[in-house]
Amino acid sequence: MERLATVFLLLIGFSLFGQSAIEYNRLGEKKMAENDVYSSLEYFSRSVELNPRYHQSLYGMAMAYFRLEEYEAADFYIGLALDMSGEDLDYLNLRGRIYVGLGELEQAGEVFRVILDREPYNMPARLGLAEIDLIENRFTEAEERYLGSLTISPESRRALLSLLLLYDTKGDFSKGDEILETLNTVYTYDPDVKLAAAQHYYRSGELDKAENAALTLFSINPASDDVRPLLARIYLEKDEADKSIDFLEEQLKTERTDLSLRYLLAVSYSRIGRVTESLHNFDYILKNAPYDEISRMAAEQLAVENRLDSKIEEYASYHFSRGREWERNFRYDKALNEYRRGLKINPSSVEGRLLYAEIFKLRGQTAKYLDVLNLLSWNGYDDPDFLSAKEQFEHLRKKTVADNWGVDQFYLLKEPYDIDIYIRKPDIKTEHSVAESYIADFFNYELEKFEWFDTPGDSVIIGRESDAYRQSHKSGSQYYVILDFFESERIFTLKVTLYLSRTGVAMDSFTVIRAGNDKLSDAVRLSTTYLSDFLPVRGSIVDVKDGKALINLGELDGIKEEDRFLVARKGQVRYISETPWYEVSDQDKLGILTVTALDEAVSECTYENPGFFELLNPGDDIFLLGADEEIVLQSDFGYNETLKRELLRIH
Repeated sequence: MERLATVFLLLIGFSLFGQSAIEYNRLGEKKMAENDVYSSLEYFSRSVELNPRYHQSLYGMAMAYFRLEEYEAADFYIGLALDMSGEDLDYLNLRGRIYVGLGELEQAGEVFRVILDREPYNMPARLGLAEIDLIENRFTEAEERYLGSLTISPESRRALLSLLLLYDTKGDFSKGDEILETLNTVYTYDPDVKLAAAQHYYRSGELDKAENAALTLFSINPASDDVRPLLARIYLEKDEADKSIDFLEEQLKTERTDLSLRYLLAVSYSRIGRVTESLHNFDYILKNAPYDEISRMAAEQLAVENRLDSKIEEYASYHFSRGREWERNFRYDKALNEYRRGLKINPSSVEGRLLYAEIFKLRGQTAKYLDVLNLLSWNGYDDPDFLSAKEQFEHLRKKTVADNWGVDQFYLLKEPYDIDIYIRKPDIKTEHSVAESYIADFFNYELEKFEWFDTPGDSVIIGRESDAYRQSHKSGSQYYVILDFFESERIFTLKVTLYLSRTGVAMDSFTVIRAGNDKLSDAVRLSTTYLSDFLPVRGSIVDVKDGKALINLGELDGIKEEDRFLVARKGQVRYISETPWYEVSDQDKLGILTVTALDEAVSECTYENPGFFELLNPGDDIFLLGADEEIVLQSDFGYNETLKRELLRIH
């Protein structure tokens, strides 16, 4: 409250002569009607200085802070106004909306219901309850409340604008068009209506209409804080980045430190190939907001694509430095993520390779540690101390399962799941515009660390789910995911829905919400890990001898001794949308493997078969079984399954 008092005193530190509290209140209301919120706050503050019990001005201050989204300050002043006035219903309605702003939805609902007990047809209270329904995704209830309110007041601007937002959120853009038609008829020159129209058309993909509505808003109110960024986003979507630059440069003349405008400008410059100007703006952002993950991803991608060696080294060094910080705090998984990211940017970095190798040693994964050292040596790194230490480590190292079988465990071919990645454009209100490609690329990058996933490399931005099914059904992939995201200043939300490509049936859907400096990368990493854990662990047989089998899964894949695997004839697995997510005919179930000895990327197993013959072959598929999962193996099938398949293919 001390901070609020300081703000209050600053605002009223002006000459108070010649005006009364009532006159200042009138000026505050006039400025509020003109959407000049800051000036209105100044006049209301002067009024309260002259008469601290003047509740109309306290209410005005609460309204001003509410409009500025400073909900704690708004709550303070509406409390004072209610103390001075008694329970005025207008004041109570504002308190209810302030509670909504604070996220205290239960208290907000209680306030609105108290009002409706006194006045059953009180419009602001009815709309307040509808807002709560909409925020909590009760779309049907919210729609009923809004439509019911419109029967009482058919031209309610707030109800119509809220209903338009509801239909846009649901993707029901045709109903949104109908609401917008009413708004344009009743509120022809209203700036908020023009802004809502531009946002509606942007969401529905009608970019020409969005541009026209935004330009109309610009002609009505060129000083609007919303219009230039909105036009910039529209022009970026229309691949007219040069127009976007004109609007952004103009606004940055007066708002040079606005990082959201800088981001849009950086993206716009990158779209027209002006790399230097783009990186200048990205670097300005990263200097002032080093944890702006999307700007960093965009800058890194630009540097790599244009082979800017000095920038590549700079951006990679940032990740190596962060990795060392995590390592010092024994957060080895976090350190590994940073080293891996740095090497993605600068694969030739010797410093990065050594850090990357060392983290595997610290994690006890000595075979992988040696593999990274060998890679450095093969690529010509011949530092004498390095070579001596590597040789000594090799000499002291004990033989492993891979050594006994004579295989290089980190270079074995794997039969991965083919998985396509799609992402939907977020709502226009998200923090970073046109960021979907950066987020999808990062999701793709994080999936790459799981060797049993294979992605096409390029993500696809879609508008409809059917587009994803059509493309994946034709591509021959086993699965596809659709990503939906929303980003605010403090929170990143990622929803991942997994589908079976054969049928387009959704198998699972989950949402991850993260806050903090690494909110985006943490959400993506948690999502890809969940996806990896959700699908059955799949590998293949590398070799068979003396009643034992070597498989291409090991400790790094989460395998443990005594784990069991079903062996299926190579290529004879059908993927389904129910647990255990795959189907193998009895004819193609070749046996059960049990892990008896572990290495980091391979394991040795004993073999239980259904008949008298050893049916296993290198390349046969294996699937990890649950601890209590029982598989019945048969030795006599009564018919030739292979011949059946071949005959049925003859037309």
